[in-house]
Amino acid sequence: WNNGSFETYQGDIVIPDKVSYNGVDYPVVSIGDCAFANCRALTSVTLPSSIITIEGNAFRYTGIASLTIPKSVEYINNEAFNYSQFSSFNVDDANEKYVSKDGVLYNKNITKIIAFPAKKGGTYAIPSTIAAIGSRVFPAGVALDELIIPNSVTKIDDYAFGTNAQIKKLTIEDGENELTIGVADNYNNGFYDEYNNYISIRPMFQSVEEFYWGRPLKYSNTYSSPIAGNPVRKVTFGSYVTSIPKYTFNNCWSVSTVDVKGGISQWCKFDFSRDYT
Repeated sequence: WNNGSFETYQGDIVIPDKVSYNGVDYPVVSIGDCAFANCRALTSVTLPSSIITIEGNAFRYTGIASLTIPKSVEYINNEAFNYSQFSSFNVDDANEKYVSKDGVLYNKNITKIIAFPAKKGGTYAIPSTIAAIGSRVFPAGVALDELIIPNSVTKIDDYAFGTNAQIKKLTIEDGENELTIGVADNYNNGFYDEYNNYISIRPMFQSVEEFYWGRPLKYSNTYSSPIAGNPVRKVTFGSYVTSIPKYTFNNCWSVSTVDVKGGISQWCKFDFSRDYT
């Protein structure tokens, strides 16, 4: 940050493992807050083996396609790569805290997703070792043909998916474990309810066209919903789904096919309608 504006680093940058000031050498141990934020012309950054931490928004809005995490890194802020356009992350095999698999960044035991590259694309099946999807894991603009959420995941935190996250097919696999879903980052799908009260719904997922719902869902607050306002055409309910929370499918005008594999004992009035009047 320099005089009220972000520095505009360009091209390829190699960060040294130490810098000298007044004849004294200081090790470079951290990539600080907003260190490379808004450096859209930046094509690569090589991190030294002295780096221990990568702080919030360190690579926000950069043009980097790939980044290698050295063995020395012990902490990565969950917003370090917010609004970035990475295609993959790589991690030194000797790193004791983190690991990458197929370009996705995880903690070493693959029990937590640290960062998903926005440009990865295709189908992503979350590993069955993951129990929760944390805030800012999927950056703004991420585009997937299909996202598969296993029965092991029991919570999706608020803001887990960034603005304009594009997911064509959403599959929540069959199971008895209840999945709690938070609210979206910055997307609103509002309407007036049957009592003429304005309800602001912030659906976690956007642009979903096909939805397989395989287990019970719970919303963290009244603003939560998985896909309200999405252009969903087909919805399939698995045998473990017995009820549908209110407002789940609000403004889902495009639904043409509903397949119920089990017994849903509780339907909300006008589940697929625009409003509740």
